[in-house]
Amino acid sequence: MKYIIIVLILFICSSGFSQTVKLTKKTYIDTSRIEKLSARIAYYGVNSFHPGLKIGVEYPIKRKIVEKPRIPRRKGMKTVRKEWIFSANLTGYYHKNNHTGFWLNPELSRRRTGRRGGFKEFSYGFGYLKTFQPKTYIVDDEGNVEKVFIPGHGFFTASLGVAYGKDYSVRTTQPICWYIKPSYYLIFPYNTLFNMGFGFEIGITYKFLKNSFNK
Repeated sequence: MKYIIIVLILFICSSGFSQTVKLTKKTYIDTSRIEKLSARIAYYGVNSFHPGLKIGVEYPIKRKIVEKPRIPRRKGMKTVRKEWIFSANLTGYYHKNNHTGFWLNPELSRRRTGRRGGFKEFSYGFGYLKTFQPKTYIVDDEGNVEKVFIPGHGFFTASLGVAYGKDYSVRTTQPICWYIKPSYYLIFPYNTLFNMGFGFEIGITYKFLKNSFNK
């Protein structure tokens, strides 16, 4: 009887080992589907209250696909897509009774997309912000009042954002994503140092070419 039990144990272990060998992690670079230009449009709130509109294009410059066992292993493999994405963005916003701003902000993002299409990403940006103020007047030393021609300021910017969303092209033929993205940014030089602010973005992305993930 004990020999039968030993044989059964060895059979179960060998079966589990063979299954483990089959379900091993695999990583490869997808070089055939990088040419996927996308356009996006979003509401952008400066400090969450001052309304704006953000438009841009994005382009994946590198994509790595990882296949690894799911837990528990009997559920098979899961696929995770990791991308580096470059985007060029232009944002316009209105700060009531203060100024209107136009912000050119290129970004580099690291995106992780799961097998169901849910994704999260971290983005880093460096750009230029130009503000335009309402009618502005100056008084010279002799007391004369003059109107300033196109009053405003220019600033450099650095930004950091975290996005969460859903990419429907992963499991369907719909080339659309939606996302939300809180962000933090610095503008400088501001007075003698810098100023900081927060942004909140909610938008959609459209992929010009067909399903970018399914082979």
